[in-house]
Amino acid sequence: MENLNDEIANNTMIYQICSDMCLGSYQITGVIGPDEKNQWWLEYDKSRFIQIPIPEQTRNELYKTIILIRDKSGMTRTELLYAMCLLRKIWAQGSQQINPIVLQTLVVGACIVAQKMIVDGAYPNWWWARQLEVPLECIHSMENKILNALDYKTHVNKEEIETMNRQFHDNK
Repeated sequence: MENLNDEIANNTMIYQICSDMCLGSYQITGVIGPDEKNQWWLEYDKSRFIQIPIPEQTRNELYKTIILIRDKSGMTRTELLYAMCLLRKIWAQGSQQINPIVLQTLVVGACIVAQKMIVDGAYPNWWWARQLEVPLECIHSMENKILNALDYKTHVNKEEIETMNRQFHDNK
Protein backbone atom coordinates (compact mmCIF):
# COMPACT_ATOMS: atom_id res chain seq x y z
CA MET A 1 0.00 0.00 0.00
CA GLU A 2 1.02 3.58 -0.51
CA ASN A 3 2.76 5.90 1.92
CA LEU A 4 0.23 7.88 3.96
CA ASN A 5 1.57 11.15 2.54
CA ASP A 6 0.74 10.08 -1.04
CA GLU A 7 -2.93 11.04 -1.03
CA ILE A 8 -4.95 13.73 0.66
CA ALA A 9 -7.75 11.24 1.35
CA ASN A 10 -5.55 9.62 3.97
CA ASN A 11 -5.99 12.64 6.26
CA THR A 12 -9.71 11.95 6.06
CA MET A 13 -9.09 8.29 6.87
CA ILE A 14 -6.93 9.24 9.87
CA TYR A 15 -9.62 11.64 11.07
CA GLN A 16 -12.26 8.90 10.69
CA ILE A 17 -10.12 6.44 12.63
CA CYS A 18 -9.60 8.97 15.41
CA SER A 19 -13.32 9.77 15.53
CA ASP A 20 -14.28 6.08 15.66
CA MET A 21 -11.73 5.25 18.36
CA CYS A 22 -12.67 8.25 20.45
CA LEU A 23 -16.38 7.49 20.21
CA GLY A 24 -15.76 3.84 21.05
CA SER A 25 -13.56 4.67 24.03
CA TYR A 26 -16.22 6.97 25.48
CA GLN A 27 -19.00 4.42 24.89
CA ILE A 28 -17.35 1.20 26.04
CA THR A 29 -16.11 2.60 29.34
CA GLY A 30 -19.37 4.17 30.43
CA VAL A 31 -18.20 7.76 30.44
CA ILE A 32 -20.67 10.15 32.01
CA GLY A 33 -21.26 13.46 30.35
CA PRO A 34 -21.65 16.07 29.47
CA ASP A 35 -22.94 17.40 32.76
CA GLU A 36 -24.47 20.85 33.26
CA LYS A 37 -20.98 22.41 33.02
CA ASN A 38 -20.16 20.46 29.82
CA GLN A 39 -17.71 18.27 31.74
CA TRP A 40 -17.12 14.57 31.11
CA TRP A 41 -16.34 12.00 33.80
CA LEU A 42 -14.87 8.50 33.87
CA GLU A 43 -15.58 6.13 36.74
CA TYR A 44 -12.09 5.43 38.10
CA ASP A 45 -13.20 2.79 40.54
CA LYS A 46 -16.51 2.01 42.20
CA SER A 47 -16.53 5.21 44.22
CA ARG A 48 -14.39 7.78 42.40
CA PHE A 49 -14.73 9.68 39.16
CA ILE A 50 -12.07 11.61 37.28
CA GLN A 51 -12.69 14.42 34.86
CA ILE A 52 -11.66 13.72 31.28
CA PRO A 53 -11.43 15.90 28.17
CA ILE A 54 -14.46 16.43 25.99
CA PRO A 55 -14.61 13.91 23.11
CA GLU A 56 -13.66 16.49 20.46
CA GLN A 57 -10.50 17.38 22.39
CA THR A 58 -9.55 13.71 22.73
CA ARG A 59 -10.15 13.14 19.01
CA ASN A 60 -8.15 16.21 17.99
CA GLU A 61 -5.18 15.29 20.20
CA LEU A 62 -5.23 11.75 18.84
CA TYR A 63 -5.37 13.08 15.27
CA LYS A 64 -2.38 15.37 15.89
CA THR A 65 -0.43 12.47 17.39
CA ILE A 66 -1.07 10.13 14.45
CA ILE A 67 -0.17 12.90 11.97
CA LEU A 68 3.05 13.52 13.94
CA ILE A 69 3.89 9.81 13.85
CA ARG A 70 3.15 9.69 10.12
CA ASP A 71 5.27 12.73 9.38
CA LYS A 72 8.23 11.72 11.56
CA SER A 73 8.35 8.01 10.72
CA GLY A 74 7.00 7.92 7.17
CA MET A 75 4.36 5.50 8.43
CA THR A 76 2.55 3.73 5.62
CA ARG A 77 -1.17 3.16 5.34
CA THR A 78 -0.52 -0.55 5.92
CA GLU A 79 1.33 0.19 9.17
CA LEU A 80 -1.53 2.39 10.38
CA LEU A 81 -4.12 -0.23 9.45
CA TYR A 82 -2.02 -2.90 11.21
CA ALA A 83 -1.96 -0.73 14.34
CA MET A 84 -5.74 -0.29 14.15
CA CYS A 85 -6.16 -4.06 13.78
CA LEU A 86 -4.14 -4.53 16.98
CA LEU A 87 -6.45 -2.11 18.80
CA ARG A 88 -9.49 -3.87 17.36
CA LYS A 89 -8.23 -7.13 18.91
CA ILE A 90 -8.20 -5.46 22.32
CA TRP A 91 -11.69 -4.07 21.74
CA ALA A 92 -12.90 -7.53 20.69
CA GLN A 93 -11.94 -8.86 24.12
CA GLY A 94 -14.68 -6.64 25.53
CA SER A 95 -11.92 -4.85 27.35
CA GLN A 96 -12.36 -1.55 29.05
CA GLN A 97 -8.61 -1.03 28.75
CA ILE A 98 -9.27 1.39 25.91
CA ASN A 99 -10.67 4.40 27.71
CA PRO A 100 -10.26 8.09 26.87
CA ILE A 101 -7.36 8.44 29.31
CA VAL A 102 -5.14 5.69 27.86
CA LEU A 103 -6.37 5.80 24.26
CA GLN A 104 -3.48 7.90 22.98
CA THR A 105 -0.94 5.74 24.83
CA LEU A 106 -2.36 2.57 23.28
CA VAL A 107 -2.47 4.12 19.80
CA VAL A 108 1.19 5.20 20.00
CA GLY A 109 2.14 1.75 21.33
CA ALA A 110 0.16 0.07 18.54
CA CYS A 111 1.88 2.22 15.89
CA ILE A 112 5.30 1.31 17.31
CA VAL A 113 4.48 -2.41 17.45
CA ALA A 114 2.97 -2.32 13.94
CA GLN A 115 6.08 -0.69 12.54
CA LYS A 116 8.28 -3.28 14.26
CA MET A 117 6.15 -6.13 12.90
CA ILE A 118 6.15 -4.86 9.30
CA VAL A 119 9.45 -3.06 8.72
CA ASP A 120 12.77 -4.91 8.66
CA GLY A 121 14.77 -1.91 9.85
CA ALA A 122 12.27 -0.75 12.48
CA TYR A 123 13.05 2.33 14.52
CA PRO A 124 14.33 1.60 18.05
CA ASN A 125 12.48 2.96 21.07
CA TRP A 126 15.06 5.71 21.67
CA TRP A 127 14.27 7.07 18.18
CA TRP A 128 10.52 7.17 18.97
CA ALA A 129 11.25 8.91 22.29
CA ARG A 130 13.29 11.58 20.52
CA GLN A 131 10.73 12.10 17.72
CA LEU A 132 7.71 12.26 20.03
CA GLU A 133 9.64 14.25 22.64
CA VAL A 134 8.78 11.94 25.51
CA PRO A 135 11.08 10.09 27.92
CA LEU A 136 12.32 6.69 26.74
CA GLU A 137 10.61 5.07 29.74
CA CYS A 138 7.26 6.34 28.43
CA ILE A 139 7.88 4.70 25.05
CA HIS A 140 8.76 1.42 26.78
CA SER A 141 5.58 1.75 28.86
CA MET A 142 3.41 2.47 25.79
CA GLU A 143 4.81 -0.55 23.99
CA ASN A 144 4.37 -2.76 27.07
CA LYS A 145 0.76 -1.63 27.57
CA ILE A 146 -0.24 -2.68 24.07
CA LEU A 147 1.76 -5.93 24.21
CA ASN A 148 0.26 -6.90 27.58
CA ALA A 149 -3.25 -5.99 26.45
CA LEU A 150 -2.72 -8.28 23.44
CA ASP A 151 -1.08 -10.99 25.55
CA TYR A 152 1.83 -10.58 23.09
CA LYS A 153 -0.33 -11.89 20.22
CA THR A 154 0.66 -9.31 17.62
CA HIS A 155 0.10 -11.19 14.37
CA VAL A 156 -2.36 -9.56 11.96
CA ASN A 157 -3.11 -11.35 8.72
CA LYS A 158 -3.58 -9.81 5.29
CA GLU A 159 -7.36 -10.30 5.36
CA GLU A 160 -7.69 -8.32 8.60
CA ILE A 161 -5.76 -5.42 7.11
CA GLU A 162 -7.79 -5.53 3.89
CA THR A 163 -11.05 -5.58 5.87
CA MET A 164 -9.93 -2.58 7.91
CA ASN A 165 -8.85 -0.78 4.74
CA ARG A 166 -12.23 -1.41 3.07
CA GLN A 167 -14.04 -0.20 6.16
CA PHE A 168 -12.36 3.19 6.00
CA HIS A 169 -12.20 3.38 2.22
CA ASP A 170 -15.94 2.68 1.90
CA ASN A 171 -16.80 5.28 4.59
CA LYS A 172 -15.13 8.25 2.88
